[in-house]
Amino acid sequence: VTNHPSVTVEEYGLRMGGELAFRDFKSGGWQWQRSRVRVPERAARLWLVLVLAYAWMVVFGLWALAGQAWRRGVVRGSARRGSVFQVGLRVYRCWVLRGRWALGDG
Repeated sequence: VTNHPSVTVEEYGLRMGGELAFRDFKSGGWQWQRSRVRVPERAARLWLVLVLAYAWMVVFGLWALAGQAWRRGVVRGSARRGSVFQVGLRVYRCWVLRGRWALGDG
């Protein structure tokens, strides 16, 4: 599909979002490849949970990138480190798992 003459630049650009999301589901976040789930019904349930958790982390990431107090811990200079999902995952790990209300807290 990517080398088909009728594909526009905008349509090809959508592929990058899919590639980044795929990376987040694998090595960049949820480690899907380590699940060893082989039964399709169980895989479908696991994917449902992963997609809902993915959406939650994206919301955390957008929230962090929009708020100046949270930006300091997830952004260096004018460029963020990682995908919005990965930013949200860092916020979640800091805020929820470690009980820190500000990413700058030691």
